[in-house]
Amino acid sequence: MTEVMDRSSYYVLSKFYDLQENKAFVWVFVLVVLLFFAYAWYCTSKGYDFTGFVKKKGSWVQIGCTK
Repeated sequence: MTEVMDRSSYYVLSKFYDLQENKAFVWVFVLVVLLFFAYAWYCTSKGYDFTGFVKKKGSWVQIGCTK
């Protein structure tokens, strides 16, 4: 019985440590999503339409903010 509990606790702890290692990736992803929604709000508050498409124009990128 204790062997089963040891295995299960090892499994749970290993999953927890894997999550800890990927925490930076999760926070970067959350930050990108929040910035996307903030830009959409900014774009619509200025009277533009936000499409969400990414277009490359010359040396810069336009992210779906059109009149």
